[in-house]
Amino acid sequence: MNRWRQRKTCVSGKARARRAGGFTLVELLVVITIIGMLMALLMPAVQSARESARRVVCSNNQRQLGIAALSYESAWGEFPGSVSTVVSDPPLRASWVVPLFPHMDRMPLWNKWRDPAGSRPTPKIDLLICPSDPPEQDLSGFGELAYLANGLVMPQDEGLSITYLTTKDGSTTTLLFSEALLTPADPSGSGNNERSWGSTDANELIFDDTPAAPPKNAIATNLSSRHGGGVLATFCDGHVQFLKLDMADDIYELLVRPNDIDDPAAGTLDDADY
Repeated sequence: MNRWRQRKTCVSGKARARRAGGFTLVELLVVITIIGMLMALLMPAVQSARESARRVVCSNNQRQLGIAALSYESAWGEFPGSVSTVVSDPPLRASWVVPLFPHMDRMPLWNKWRDPAGSRPTPKIDLLICPSDPPEQDLSGFGELAYLANGLVMPQDEGLSITYLTTKDGSTTTLLFSEALLTPADPSGSGNNERSWGSTDANELIFDDTPAAPPKNAIATNLSSRHGGGVLATFCDGHVQFLKLDMADDIYELLVRPNDIDDPAAGTLDDADY
């Protein structure tokens, strides 16, 4: 009898031990809730890290464009025009991107564009696209362009020189390139998702103080980006800077115009303004 009780007690203890090693439904729900809370805390940090990485890539893209433009200016004594003739016979005009190909390590593409009988392809070039603002559609062979040139520094046919800029407002405070939205900021936005470096469009950055609805960051010809709170821009000396998107219109105008020194009524730039 005592042996039976001992055996029964032993079996009952093992069963309780097995039951104690599992999870109850309440415990499982608590664990799931904790995991959800941790994910909610971590996701913004992950998204922020991803955007920081995209911003670094965009900054590097513009820095490479700035180096290419300065290399062109050093070789020819002026920046390329926003639209210029790249082949004389028969005449062929192209946007400012094409003349920079030899200075962007894109000689094969340059040779094809220079060939009168060439096909003049317009492939996708990652250097010309901001990763935070990818094209809405994968348009193979369209040649999307996320960056605009300052049309007052690079007017059509021939641009200004560094020498000229240093005698005027200075290359360090005059914009050369900026990103501009390739896709609308919202469904009613006016972003331009048909901008191509292979077109004969000027692809210029233009000062536009016309009141806009939706906000200015949806105007394709003005400073605009998806980086949040600002926009990356390249200056004529090659440095890249993050500018405040809510800067005053008169500050933006001072940055775009290369010869405010000739205008007695023009304001004075303060680094804190942008």
